[in-house]
Order: sequence, then structure tokens, then C-alpha cells
Amino acid sequence: MCGFAGFVGAQDPELLRRMGQAVRHRGPDQEGDFESDPCSFSHKRLSIIDLTEAGRQPLASEDGRFVVAYNGEIYNYKELRVKYEKAGWKFRTQTDTECLLASASLHGLTDLGEFHGMFAFALWDRELGTCFLARDRMGIKPLFVAEIDGRVGFASEVGGLLPMRDAWREDEIARSMYLAVGYVPGPRTIFEGMRNLEPGRLYSIRGPAPYGAGRSGSIHEGPRFDVWPKRDTPRSRAEAEEMLREIVDGAVAAQTVSDRPVGAFLSGGLDSSVVLSAMRIHDPRGTIKTFTTRFKHHVDDPKFNVDADLARRTAERYGCEHYEIEVGAEDVIANAEAMALHLGQPHNNSATVAVDAAARLASKHVPVVLTGDGGDELFGGYRRYQLWSMAGPRITYHVTRSIVRVGAKFHPRYQDWKDLLDAEDEASRLLTFHALPADRRRALFGDATDDAAVLERWRELLVGVKGGDPVSRFMALDRLTWLRDDAFVRSDRLTMRHGVEARVPLLDDSLISFANGLPRSWLVNARHSKILWRSAFADRCLPEVVHGEKRGWITPAAKWIRVGLKDWMEELIEEAIRDQVWIDGPAVRQAFKDHLSGKRYGLIELWTIAQYQLWRRAYRSHLR
Repeated sequence: MCGFAGFVGAQDPELLRRMGQAVRHRGPDQEGDFESDPCSFSHKRLSIIDLTEAGRQPLASEDGRFVVAYNGEIYNYKELRVKYEKAGWKFRTQTDTECLLASASLHGLTDLGEFHGMFAFALWDRELGTCFLARDRMGIKPLFVAEIDGRVGFASEVGGLLPMRDAWREDEIARSMYLAVGYVPGPRTIFEGMRNLEPGRLYSIRGPAPYGAGRSGSIHEGPRFDVWPKRDTPRSRAEAEEMLREIVDGAVAAQTVSDRPVGAFLSGGLDSSVVLSAMRIHDPRGTIKTFTTRFKHHVDDPKFNVDADLARRTAERYGCEHYEIEVGAEDVIANAEAMALHLGQPHNNSATVAVDAAARLASKHVPVVLTGDGGDELFGGYRRYQLWSMAGPRITYHVTRSIVRVGAKFHPRYQDWKDLLDAEDEASRLLTFHALPADRRRALFGDATDDAAVLERWRELLVGVKGGDPVSRFMALDRLTWLRDDAFVRSDRLTMRHGVEARVPLLDDSLISFANGLPRSWLVNARHSKILWRSAFADRCLPEVVHGEKRGWITPAAKWIRVGLKDWMEELIEEAIRDQVWIDGPAVRQAFKDHLSGKRYGLIELWTIAQYQLWRRAYRSHLR
């Protein structure tokens, strides 16, 4: 895992230095620069595979034609090496990085669909005078781009691009999207003129003359490789369970390949427990280090540490060396501004606290961790999928919505359902499961919040979701939005903040291909979630985990606001009201007061404001 930044355009050593320094935390082990006219790279390396000097990047081909800066892991790189060696490529390193040089030389990067892993790269082809950029097909690894003053810049994090301009404008449409769903969906970013590169596509940037033909100095989208091969559907549930176990075990084994120790985040839920069980099968007697977060609160409320207790028992079951870190309100205050800086954009999910703490703990013991991310979106783990399996096919009918609306008006939580009942198409219905109610947002933020941009993005993505029933489409959309631009962002930025690489074996290409071909009835229905997953792994998890409700890392943030975070939160709210004319001060103060008294639960809106203001603090010197 690494970080890189660079640009195509006139050389500027000082600009390159500043861009590289902004991603320095992603690669504490080695660093290197490549400068030429018209392409420059700065690379910071976290050494995981081939720890020798040979693995230093940017890495160049022997003839000097190709130079690559790369971030990520290609899990099938050993198989690719065999393929390229047979085609005549002579490897000079043991890295997975060199497979990109071989691919460029032998196949012109047309075989990226065979690369299984998480990655982002920039590759300069001196002969063609072209720089190629790409992210893995799921978008696990980040890559941002900006075209400014005749240069096209690229970087692993938004901070790597900020030195390209003295001051940046805030993208008001991106802010509106954040206020709706709590993060900024790609390809927009909160910085006007900077975008999040779409995953699974090969992009190119031509250098200025005398290189090549065609328009130079801008980025062009090329071929796509974001497809998964189809697999045969199992003939029975029993066969599906057997195949699922085999695929998961294989994916975990592939993602434990490393020249340094690999540990695991253990949340106490189904997915991380299954990942751990597969790690133990792969390594029956080795030391496996696991990490989890506990929460402290002035009231001894056990519900916030149920998962931590289950994680401890699961670690004991598999003979792990288990570590825990306790987080309280004071830790939130101590780390909030640093987290906002590393996240790069406003991000309102309070689970960031748990991820950051676990990464901080893990960094003292291992440089690589496996996580359970993705299992819910692939195999139907969220309650919203259960609800949609019942309501989705019915709520499309206007008569049904009218009847339900009449009855729902007498329900105390009618406002929570109003947007769903009023929605007129699939995208707007699915949005309501992630967005704060529109009436509530307008009361707090006025015209600054608008669903139009989010809906445009949701509709665009749904067009690409081929067929399927309503629940399968919902799950697919979640993978393209919330998983990519919320969960992956938390996992990548906050682990890399502490110099730790997070791997996601449950999103291995083999597992995605398998899940895509399963009948939805084997995944989730109105009464049950993760049907196949639970039955396949029932003997590997604690009974309470198999049969318990989904919780994840539920933080006591709502309670902390009433006590440990009260003054801190009030300071952020007042600062936001003072700085942002679009915030309705009286309405926000009332929301805060109602939350403190318990009259109305206001965590989401209050956390949204606080995290936005923390982002403004972190990037104030870069904004105009």
C-alpha cells in the first residue's frame, strides 16, 4: 500500500515535492521521484511485498520506456508473472508492481480485467507520450485528478492535488450531496475542479507536442474493465454453501500473501468472524493478531460493547492474540481534526471513530489487516434489504402508496416515511434509505440542500445495473455508492493515516462473480438476512453471532453529545452558524437543544454539521 502524486505538464520540482509530501503518511518505508518533460511522479511506499530496494517506486522498465507509480495489491500477481514470463518478459523484482510494466509492454494494458485486487496507478509511456491512469473495478483504492493551468494532476488523496492551486472553491453541488447522504458521491469532490476518477476504466493523458497525435493536456476515458465473469449457478443450496466456503477460504488465503505480518479487524459480527475463520484454516498454527474497539461512556450501557465482547470470544475460539482499544468522548475530541484532514472531504459517519482507533492500535503490531467490508452488500445483510424485499415490488403502484400514506399520517414517525411514499421513481425511493428526510434538511440548511444532483447520479448508476429484482438492484446500487464513497473512504484513509494497509477479501473478484449469479431468495427476504451466508458458516461462528441482529461498530456518539461532547459540539455548531450563511441558526440550535433533552434524536444532522465544520477547519487555508 502506498501513496503517489504527480502531473503531466511542464516540470516543477517544488510543486512535485509539495504534492508528494501531502501523501507522505501513506508510505513511511521508501520514497522516490521521477521527473521528465512532460510527466512527473512522487511515490511514498509502505513495503508489503518484496521489501528490498528493488521494490522502490516509481518503477521503470529495463529499457526506460515505461515508468509506474502504484498503490495497492494485485493478489493474483504470481499467476500473472507466469503468463508474462511465457510471453518473454524478464522480471527484475519480486513485486506485484512489475506486472503493470509487463502488461503495458506486452498487451498495452488491455488485460487489466485479469488483474484481481485493489489498485490505483499512473503509468508513463515515453514512446507514446501518454500517461495512463486506472483504479480497480470496485473502487477500493482512490485516485483523484484535476486539470489546472495546463497541467493534469493526479494523486492518491485530495491533499496531493491541493498544491496545484493557491486557493480552491468549494463545490456547492458536492456540498448539497453531502448534506443529503453524509458523504460526497463520486465523481464529484468537495473541491471545485477536482474529481474522483471512476473505477474500472483506463484513462489517458497525452503530453504536449512533440508527443503523439490528438489533443494534449487533458484526460480521456478509454476502455472499461469493470466486469466480472459469469459463473454457473449452483444447482442446490447445499452445493452453493460448499462453493461459498471454498471461494471465501481461497480469497482470504490469496489476500494474506505478504512479506510482513497480517492481522484482522474483528468487529464481533458475521463477516469479520468468517474472515478470521478462513485465516485460521489457511494458517492452522500461526499467530494471528486481531484488533477491536471498545467504547466507554458515563453510563454503563452494555449494548455498545456487545460486539466487542463477541469479538473477544471469537478471538479466543480461534486462538488469536487479541488486542482492544477503548474509545471515549475525549478521544473523539483529540482525533477529530486529524481524521477530518485525512478523510479529505466531509464525512458524517460516526463509525470513523472506531475504524481510526482500531487502525491506531493495529499499527503498533502489524502493517496489514483484513476486514469484513462488503459482505452485507453482496449477501444481503442490511435491514433495508429485508424491508425492500417486501415493499419494493408493491410501492411502485400509485394506489398502494396513496393507501399507505393515509394510514401512515397517524404514525409518530410519518416524516421518516414521507419521502419514500412521495418518491416517483426507483432512484428517489432508494435514496430515502440513506438520506436525512428532505423536510428536515430544508429546515436546517434551506436551499443549500437539494436532491437533484444525488438523484442524477443514482439514476445514472441504475441504468448500468442490468436487470434483476428490486432488492438485487438496491444491493448493486449500494456497492456503487455508499460502499465505494463511504465505507471504502473510511477504511482506506483512516488505516493509511496510521501506516496500515486494509484488505477486503469479501470483495474478491471471485466472490463478487459468485454472488452475482445467486438467486436473490438465497440471500435475503422480508424475514431473514444473509440466508446463504449464515447457513454456510454457522459452524464457524458463535451462535450469538449467527443468530444475532446486525449491529457493526455502533458508537455511543448520540449519548456522548449529551455529556462528553456537549461543549465541543456546541462550539462547532456555533462556529458553523457563524461561518455558513446557508445554515438556519435558530433551527440548528433547536435541534441541538431537542437532542440534549431527549425530545428528538438528532445525531445524524448534528454530526453532519460538526463534520462539515471540522473539514472547513482542516482545509481553511486552501479555500477561498
